[in-house]
Amino acid sequence: MSIEEFDNLFGKGQPVYFINTFDEVVFYSLGNGEYKGKNKGGKEFSVNIPNTKLTEAFLEHNAISKEEYDNF
Repeated sequence: MSIEEFDNLFGKGQPVYFINTFDEVVFYSLGNGEYKGKNKGGKEFSVNIPNTKLTEAFLEHNAISKEEYDNF
């Protein structure tokens, strides 16, 4: 996915799901500046900003589906 396509997802104010493949963490943007995350096989947690793994996931530009997030 291009940087522009990825960035446009956030501009729509809808939930965006994305992954940090290196650290095996998925994130979910609630659309209001808040984020949730999950480690592989783990439970959902609130993400404190700033967060290195979240930043790395942004830099990957790798959006995933809600289903992929839920099944992670």
